[in-house]
Amino acid sequence: MSSTASILATSAPASQPPPGSLFMTTGDAALVLCMSDRSVRNLVARGQLQAFRPCIGGRKFLLYAAEVIAYARTAQKPAHDAAMANVQRLRALIG
Repeated sequence: MSSTASILATSAPASQPPPGSLFMTTGDAALVLCMSDRSVRNLVARGQLQAFRPCIGGRKFLLYAAEVIAYARTAQKPAHDAAMANVQRLRALIG
């Protein structure tokens, strides 16, 4: 088992998710976050996103869709703010 897999196995919550929650795979989360599947797994390993295994002993992870979307919003805000600052600087230079 790889070191990332062992970290994920220990960081995944043991309890079942609340009923009515929407989930996504690490691949789906990677698409939402514009990053690789490995990067999503690293976020889980660091505790920045929660994931759980739907089957005991399985390899597949599911993430809470609402949490992934909230993370995407907070992660993209600094990048958006920096981009807007650059646009304002360019407008000032152009004049």
